[in-house]
Amino acid sequence: MDSDSQRALGDAEVRRLTLTKLADYLESQRAAITDQWLMAVRRDPEIAAADRLTHQQLVDHLPEIYEQCCRFLRTRDASLLVEDAKSDAKTHGEIRWADGYKIEELIRELEVFRGILGAVVGRFADIDPRFRGAIVAAAASLVQQFFGEVTVHSVAQYADEQQRVVQTYTQQLESANLDLGRANASLQQALSERQRLTAIIAHEIRNLLQGLRHAERLPPEQSGSVRAYADAQLSDVESLLSQLLNHTSLIANREPLSAAGFDPAQLHAELMHFYLGIARQGGLALVGSCVGLPPQIVSDRLKVKQIASNLLSNALRHTTEGHVSLNFEMRDADRWVLRIGDTGPGLAHVDAERLFGGLSASTEMVPRRGIGLAITKDLVDLLGGSLQVVTKAGSGTVIEVVLPLDQGKA
Repeated sequence: MDSDSQRALGDAEVRRLTLTKLADYLESQRAAITDQWLMAVRRDPEIAAADRLTHQQLVDHLPEIYEQCCRFLRTRDASLLVEDAKSDAKTHGEIRWADGYKIEELIRELEVFRGILGAVVGRFADIDPRFRGAIVAAAASLVQQFFGEVTVHSVAQYADEQQRVVQTYTQQLESANLDLGRANASLQQALSERQRLTAIIAHEIRNLLQGLRHAERLPPEQSGSVRAYADAQLSDVESLLSQLLNHTSLIANREPLSAAGFDPAQLHAELMHFYLGIARQGGLALVGSCVGLPPQIVSDRLKVKQIASNLLSNALRHTTEGHVSLNFEMRDADRWVLRIGDTGPGLAHVDAERLFGGLSASTEMVPRRGIGLAITKDLVDLLGGSLQVVTKAGSGTVIEVVLPLDQGKA
């Protein structure tokens, strides 16, 4: 080996030993440097967010970053920056985002740390006479490289956290806009239905008034039948008005749920007993069963009863022969089924789709359709359930209402 090679190896060894000694010195000064950095950050007007943090919050990952810098000076191995130092830097950036720092405050804080460390490195020349010239330049370059990487990764993680929050807010805003759109659509539908119901009742009242005026012009012996018809029509109008009030309350969401435990078998028996007489008056049979349900369901009993009553009344009214059925049974672990079937004339597919679909502005009424069915659909929605119609013209109709077993969990 020639003299130049030996000299180069000797210089490299001196540089390695000197930088190792510098790293040892920096580690011995860590407490003093940390205190100096804390004081500088507290006093720096460009890092206003630091005033809100405790001592522990402010120190954060500083000891780890400091330790990684000393290791880097000893080994001068850039792979260390790919591992621990970058990980600590990313954590620091994430925490500073959570601390409420601005991105320029994060950069300024790390720059203050680098400046203080650089000053300490400069003072090391008074301790080690070999720390001169090229070794000083090498040390300064290594410190600069280290803090450059730390700053880049801290800022990158800070920006990632910021972007993540922006995306979350954006998604929440989009979701809120969708909810608002659905609410507006529901409101428009509610207003349309209310207008439609009002028009129906106004039409019935007008017919009633016309009948009464006509009866006033007739001789007493001829007006009796007209007045009897008017009385029957008045009863129908009163029923329509009552249904309108119920439906208005439902679509305005002013009628709260009153969920409590009740026995489904008892409710089934109560409905069967009440409607059996009505079925017999119409020459129909009423059959049904309550199978497999638990002894208690948690829901709004009155609303469940109203759903069943509306559907049973509708089925009995439009079935001229055969039977109507009412069955309660399980659907799955969390839901049960209220099923009403009849042997009536059934409905065409188009009419079945419109049966519970909400009243439209059209004056055409779907066969078998009444305000009570619109109320039924609203009640099912209110209870978190679903409704399905299985029907075919000439072959009867089956309506299934699926409801949760526990309204609170649903």
